[in-house]
Amino acid sequence: MSKQTRQQNQWARTRAQTKDRQRRHRRRFRSYILQILFGTIIVTVLFFTLSLTVFFNIDEIVITGENGYTAEDFAAATGLQLGDNLFRINTESLEQKVLEQSVELDDVSISRQFPNALKVDLTPAQAACACYYNGQYYYVSQSGRLMDVSSVFSEDSDIILIGGIDLSHFKEGDFVEDSEEYRPMLRLVQAMKKYDFTSVTAVSFSEIGEITFCYNDQITVQLGTAVELEYKLQIVQKVIEEYVQGQEGVIDAQTISKAYFRPMTMEVQKENGLVVTVGQDANGSTAADDQADTDDAKQDTGTDDADDTTDGTDDASEDGTLADVSTEDGTYA
Repeated sequence: MSKQTRQQNQWARTRAQTKDRQRRHRRRFRSYILQILFGTIIVTVLFFTLSLTVFFNIDEIVITGENGYTAEDFAAATGLQLGDNLFRINTESLEQKVLEQSVELDDVSISRQFPNALKVDLTPAQAACACYYNGQYYYVSQSGRLMDVSSVFSEDSDIILIGGIDLSHFKEGDFVEDSEEYRPMLRLVQAMKKYDFTSVTAVSFSEIGEITFCYNDQITVQLGTAVELEYKLQIVQKVIEEYVQGQEGVIDAQTISKAYFRPMTMEVQKENGLVVTVGQDANGSTAADDQADTDDAKQDTGTDDADDTTDGTDDASEDGTLADVSTEDGTYA
C-alpha cells in the first residue's frame, strides 16, 4: 500500500470519528434539553398545585375606607372565608356582590396582596343631590347611585336640590349613571362640586333638557342645555365674582362663550316666573306644578328677555344694567 493511500485512509477515519463525535454531542444536547423541559414542567405543575392548595391561602382581609365596614361584613356579603385561596377567587364577582348588598358604598376595589392577604378598598357613598318628584326626594351620590328615597329633604347644605328629574322607576342601590338620560344631571352635580358652587339652592331641568338654577337665593342662572357645561359654569363663576357684587339678578349663560348679567330683584324675578322652586313649600303643598308653570313662563318670556339682553349688548347703561362677559375665540382664560 502506497503512502498516499495510507494518508487517504487516515483522513477518512478521522472524518468518520469527527462525525460520530458530533452525533453523540447532538444526542447528548437533546437529552439535556428534554431533561430541563421535563423538569420545568414538573416544577410548574407542582407549584401550581401547591399554589391552589397549600400556598397563598387568605389569612387576612384588609378593609380600607372610613364607613365602619368590617371583614366580617365582607365575608357575610361574599361568602369568602379565611383560608380560601387567593388564586381561586374572582375579584370582579366579589366586588359586584358587595355593591349589590351595600347601598352605602359607591365603589369597591379588591386586590390580592401576596402572599396571603386580600385588600378591599371601599368608597363610601355620600348624597350629592336630591331629585324631587311626586312628593319624594331621591338621594343620589356623586357617582350616580340612588342611596335613599324619602318624603323629607335633608338640610345638609352640600346636597343640591333638583327638580324635573323622574327617578321613580329606579330602586335603591341602582346606578342611574348607566342611563344616558340622566348623565347631564350627574355631569352638572359633578361640575358644581368641582368648581365649588356651594350656594346653589335649587336646580331645574326642563322637559327639553334646559338647566336653570338659583344661586344663593339671589341669582337665577340660565345655562341652557348641557352642551359645554363645565365651560359655562366657569363663565358664570367669573360673572358672579366680578360683576354681581351682592346684587340680585339673572345670569344668562345659554350661549357658549358668552354670559349676560341683568340686575333684577327677586320679587321681579318671581313675577316673571324666573325663580327656581323645587320641593314642598311651608304649607306642605308640592311645588312640582309651580315649577312646571315657571318653566312655561320662562318659555313664554324667554324670547322677550333674550331680545332685551341682545339689544342691551350694544347700549348697556352706565349703571350696570347689563354685564357682557365673552371671548372672541370662544375659550375661557
